[in-house]
Amino acid sequence: MRKHCRASCKVQDKSKSNENEIDTTPEGMDCLEWEDEFNASNNSDNSTDETVKEFIALYNYYAKTFERTGDIVSNLEKYICDRNNSMATTSSNGNSSSSSSSGCANQANAILLEQDPHTLDHMTMAPLHYAAVGGVCECARILLEHGAKVDVTTAVGYTPLHIGADNCDITMLLLQYGANPNAKTFNTGETPLHVALKYRNPNVANLLLQTNKVNLNEIDENDKTPLMYAIAYDQFEVAMELIRKGARVNLQDKDGNTALFQVVEKNNIALAACLLERGARLITSHYLVHRCIAFDMPEMLGLLLHYDEHLNSLKVRNTDGFTPIKLAIMYKKCEMLEYMLKLDASSLETEIDNDLILAVQYIDKLDDFKIIARTLMAYAKDLSWMTSSSSSSIMTSTSSTNCYVPFCNTPLSRAVTLNKLHFAEFLLKEGVSIQQICYDHVVNSLRTLRAPGAKDFAKFLVLNGFKFPYRKLTKIPNNWSLERQDFEEDLRRSSTQPLELKTLTRIQLRKHLIQTLSSSTVETHLSKYRASKDKSTLQKVIEELELPKCLQKYFIDFDDCVSVMALYN
Repeated sequence: MRKHCRASCKVQDKSKSNENEIDTTPEGMDCLEWEDEFNASNNSDNSTDETVKEFIALYNYYAKTFERTGDIVSNLEKYICDRNNSMATTSSNGNSSSSSSSGCANQANAILLEQDPHTLDHMTMAPLHYAAVGGVCECARILLEHGAKVDVTTAVGYTPLHIGADNCDITMLLLQYGANPNAKTFNTGETPLHVALKYRNPNVANLLLQTNKVNLNEIDENDKTPLMYAIAYDQFEVAMELIRKGARVNLQDKDGNTALFQVVEKNNIALAACLLERGARLITSHYLVHRCIAFDMPEMLGLLLHYDEHLNSLKVRNTDGFTPIKLAIMYKKCEMLEYMLKLDASSLETEIDNDLILAVQYIDKLDDFKIIARTLMAYAKDLSWMTSSSSSSIMTSTSSTNCYVPFCNTPLSRAVTLNKLHFAEFLLKEGVSIQQICYDHVVNSLRTLRAPGAKDFAKFLVLNGFKFPYRKLTKIPNNWSLERQDFEEDLRRSSTQPLELKTLTRIQLRKHLIQTLSSSTVETHLSKYRASKDKSTLQKVIEELELPKCLQKYFIDFDDCVSVMALYN
């Protein structure tokens, strides 16, 4: 049945409009069926004569294209039918059957020879592209032997070598025929080496590296080199080979990242060592040492600091203003903290109070705080942290009532104001001076009774020589809560009662030891009494005094005081 293809064109001008219809079917298009008819007036409401002519020209062009396609399909259809008929013939026909089959093959060859075997399809892919993607080496070889362009590209610049980058045999064949290993795609700027690494095919990557033409430092649209691809896609052996062949290790992509930055993220020690040996730089803005701490990579930390001759990385502050040492405190990384302090503890000369405050603020468990605090105390140059801090000079006098700062800048006062009384008790037992307590913020904080054990801790302070500024009132106001009234009554009673002799002895002995240890005359002996994870400096000194064990325990553990530590477990 003959199907008609219809095109209508509507031409308008200022005076009239005419409608012309062509009801003819182009020759050779009998087998084609059109679902929608072409109508120029429907496609352009304000069409001019030139626009209509352009539509008609396009229509004729596509009609001729379909006509030629119809011829090709018809000839191939005829060939297939003839071939099937010849195969259905019995073998008794002998030479006659062979002659018929040979004739069909010749006819097919004649049909195919009339066409260009290297024509691109609608996806702009040549037959060689399909041979490459399918890994059919024989077809690829035949196409190449018959003049196929080895570097033919698709619309986005993919060559057969790009597409076949996941197949060693295809890659080798294309390279033998002169394929360009440095050809770049138009949209991503990738070379075949980039693609092979993205496919995670180390064999193809090594095959490409064996050619002397490949550019080891070619970049894609994001300025990423093959070395960066090898690291990103976990092809570490290929990355090693690239480095050995001379790939530049300090190139940066558009984000400013280097190969070393990626390797640190992957925590690959061997590859990082190889990069550093070849001169990879520690770029300040990458905060690589900070990353090692944040992601718990102690071995990588040691490697980076080993290649940092002047240990400048330890002084770098990240975007939040923290150095690696401060970050280790915040993340409770005791081993890494101790390792860094062994290399360079110079920052503790001026920062130990701030570091202890940071530990108070960011650590919640007493066991973690003990380890971090004692590590900091152990590597401090001297014991000045026991007596006072650089910011507490205004509150060293017992007659002072205000510290005049929004937040107390001593570890002891900060622990109380943050309701971490177990931390405050620990610091006092370690030897921190009672004079570091702010009479304003600390006392007012305790009076709120928000912290567990506030009443017991207030008594603890009194038994260690702290004099509370109690209210000298004949009668406590009735509008206070009963708990607050009881607290004030206990505070008044404990502050007015004289201390026992043994308590005074402990206070004076500890005070004398702290002053002696803090003096410059015993600086050379500090290493002997350096704090450990189990014992404080003061405890080690007391144990050498040859006092009875009961007295040692009394001076160290404060047996006459109620401990609040158990309330925070």
